[in-house]
Amino acid sequence: MNLETTARDWETDLEVALRVLARRWEKEVSDLVSASLGERLAFDDLDLDDDLDEITRAVGQEKLARLARRGLAAGAPEREDDPAIRALGGDTGTARAFLRLMAANLAFVLRTDELLQLLARSAKEGAPPRISPADVGALLSRARSARWARNFLSGLFSLSEKEREEALASVKPSARKGDFSVLHARTSPEEVGAALSRLLKRDRKLVSAPWGTRKTRDQDSVDERYVVTERRGGWSTLVAPGGVSRELATTLSQAPFLGRVAWAASEGGAHHFSVLESGRTIDDDARLAASLGALEPDDVSGALRALGIVAHDELAPGEPTPLVFEEYVAPGKSSSPSRLRRMRAQGFAFSLARK
Repeated sequence: MNLETTARDWETDLEVALRVLARRWEKEVSDLVSASLGERLAFDDLDLDDDLDEITRAVGQEKLARLARRGLAAGAPEREDDPAIRALGGDTGTARAFLRLMAANLAFVLRTDELLQLLARSAKEGAPPRISPADVGALLSRARSARWARNFLSGLFSLSEKEREEALASVKPSARKGDFSVLHARTSPEEVGAALSRLLKRDRKLVSAPWGTRKTRDQDSVDERYVVTERRGGWSTLVAPGGVSRELATTLSQAPFLGRVAWAASEGGAHHFSVLESGRTIDDDARLAASLGALEPDDVSGALRALGIVAHDELAPGEPTPLVFEEYVAPGKSSSPSRLRRMRAQGFAFSLARK
């Protein structure tokens, strides 16, 4: 690594991002860092959702990508007067390990083709401590699909044959199991609820109502209920009784403040998806099948994970996002708002407008 170039491309924004990550994670990952003082990085997948929101608002996503590139770059280890090492302070080896751990996690979370390739190459060419080929294989199959990861690694000649075999052995499909039909939107739960409220009022004369409770086992205090999860990977998930239809997803995609949305469904082992914007289909499983041939469930889940929709990554940190309404609200019952909050979700209820 050229020290003059390194110092020149260092910016205050990069230091802000690194300091925020250190403030949040330094103590929590101390065991990983301590185990990474040699050639190999002791990697773990960190839940960076809240941190990314804060840092992106402060410095922008491109600066996070630059920090990832910097931490995974090929070359010699950073010297003690490197700006990133100085920003972290303390022991140089500890700072290098922390920088490498954050860089690998940022590359995985941002998951652009460029950053995923850099992550994979860093297992061989990056400055120590380097991520292992096994960790690379596992991350690539979660960032995209197992099929994509196998094809990518088979052509990655920067790894030795042994390293490539190690990476390929860690590639595993991770499609969500069970039947579901949901909508994902890259916005807040409140904005998804607002779009749903406008649509139901316009088309069905339903108006927003307090979440309330069921009057009896068979009688509800409201006509319809929906649940929207808190963001994961930047995406909120709309869950409805009986599932979200593709037609509803298409109509909601026309809400100008929702932007591009993704509809995902699984029924009887068959997985489907559509990426929708302004009522138009941008991508779907039919187009994916045209390029890949017969699809596996993980191919569809991988297309959604490529967008950053963490709900379709069974191995993501934390509890999996429930994709079925009954997991939030049991049949014949209603869940309190506080219970939904504990499940990182919000409830939206609607009733027929009264004259």
